[in-house]
Amino acid sequence: MTAATNSPAPEARAHWSSPRVNWALAVTVALVTLALDARVAGFQLTFFDDATYLTDNAQLRAGLSWDSVAWAFTTLHFGNWHPLTWLSWLLDVQLFGFDAGAFHLGNALLHAVNAGLLLLVLERLTGARWRSALAAALFALHPLHVEAVAWASERKELLAALFGLLALMAYARHAARPSASRFAVVALAFAASLASKAMWVTLPFLLLLLDIWPLQRWSGSPLPVDPETPSRPRRTLGALVVEKLPLLALAAATAAVTLVAQRRGGAVSGLELGLGTRAGNALVAYARYLGKALWPADLSVFYPYPVDGWQAWQVAGAALLLATLSGLALRRGRTAPVLLMGWCWFLGALVPVIGLVQVGGQSMADRYTYLPGIGLWVAAAWGAERLARRVPWRRPVQAVAAATLLACAAGSWNQLGFWVGHETLFRHALAVDPGNAQAHANLAYGFWRGGRRAEALDEARQAVVLGPGGVRAWVNLGEMFRELGRREEALRALREAVRINPEYVPAWLGLGAAEADAGHLGNGVAALRHAVRLAPEDALGWKGLGELEAFRGRRAEAAGAFREALRILPGDPGLTERLRRVETGEPGG
Repeated sequence: MTAATNSPAPEARAHWSSPRVNWALAVTVALVTLALDARVAGFQLTFFDDATYLTDNAQLRAGLSWDSVAWAFTTLHFGNWHPLTWLSWLLDVQLFGFDAGAFHLGNALLHAVNAGLLLLVLERLTGARWRSALAAALFALHPLHVEAVAWASERKELLAALFGLLALMAYARHAARPSASRFAVVALAFAASLASKAMWVTLPFLLLLLDIWPLQRWSGSPLPVDPETPSRPRRTLGALVVEKLPLLALAAATAAVTLVAQRRGGAVSGLELGLGTRAGNALVAYARYLGKALWPADLSVFYPYPVDGWQAWQVAGAALLLATLSGLALRRGRTAPVLLMGWCWFLGALVPVIGLVQVGGQSMADRYTYLPGIGLWVAAAWGAERLARRVPWRRPVQAVAAATLLACAAGSWNQLGFWVGHETLFRHALAVDPGNAQAHANLAYGFWRGGRRAEALDEARQAVVLGPGGVRAWVNLGEMFRELGRREEALRALREAVRINPEYVPAWLGLGAAEADAGHLGNGVAALRHAVRLAPEDALGWKGLGELEAFRGRRAEAAGAFREALRILPGDPGLTERLRRVETGEPGG
């Protein structure tokens, strides 16, 4: 048989190079992903953030309206500014009612779309179809991404990724033929990503990284020209940086708003961690993320921050690992630039959430890998292809790749099962780490909401014993004592909460109510006024203040507080009626 008869016919080559094949692969990846994740439609909402974002949110339950749209763009509810995420949830409620299955299935659909879109983006950037498909499949099926899909509150992560990937696609078009209009599309998609969640703030730096490889736009790049990737207009490094300045301005503005929102919401840690401690945790977290990417075992909804920090040998070992891998990536940069690009993508994209600015009490979180992990999956896919070229037979490498995908799918299926309900989720967290105080605190809250009071108190006490610095655990315990009428115990718990974190708004709200319960009305008003100073966009604080001032007979002050609550929740019928009664002096006002 001649070489000519071995070669694909021109018609076959044209068929396999057709964009329709890319779309067919993308749709296949998306459908497989959706088939794996669709079971979340039967899951319950948790009491871990879902209650604050969704279940107890009166504005969301009211559905889509002009008032709710205005609210979505102006609220800093729960320490975040993400108007497009609010709009997506409001649309869910408008179309399907307040249905947990709709919230969850929307997440599954978004993840499936993101997986297919990632394939198309990578193929557009590199021209490498099958490697792009493998990287997208790893992204779609890896167990680390289960949290972002199965947790209804993480709609924001998925939406941010959708618009971020669209920004990358738009940038690939701009790189091929630069123009102001094409760059404007990049900026618009980037702004939409930031308005969903401020996770992709590092996108301008990621685009500079892509300018080096695979786009090869940097005229002074030390890398040899890759003949496999399409040629594009080349520019100086300075020109490429200047090009990104509008995107950097968007990122900086969003980062500033996010930091203000997190501080107002009390999410910035009250653990008073020093910079050295936080830096040590960041190094260990990088190493742990790598470990879980390679072997995704013992995944948990919450990884507690060690009270005493990490041991010196753990920090040193993590630093040595990162330095070694960085050195290897740099050394292979000229011959295998994809390894350097993937490694830098992973390191850089994690910077906003690596804990240098500590938000919350977690040391790391699976959901944070949704964007950074793409760099690892790209490096793995291209690395597998390079290996296949060097061995006599490609089949073993292909078999290992297929087995890896099957193992990822099986691991994701297993991990999804832990998200079926609140108790199952946090029982699993305790199975992973029996000393997890946050897991005990969240079990306590779930039990309390379910009427299982004795179990709730037991879990709440364990939470404050295991994590005496956990402000949420003390607030939970104080609120339970309040409802049981144990006023002095409630006051002690809530005073401890505000001592631990004087900027944690729910602690001040609880303390205000507890002081009022104990007959200390002046102290209650003072606590609630402090709460609304910390979080002026929290309607709950203004409403509580209004009720307490009305009880004291101070109608003008009560009316002012209710007006502030209505400014945040315009049209709320309960608040409107309370304000009317206070202003007219009717009984009950």
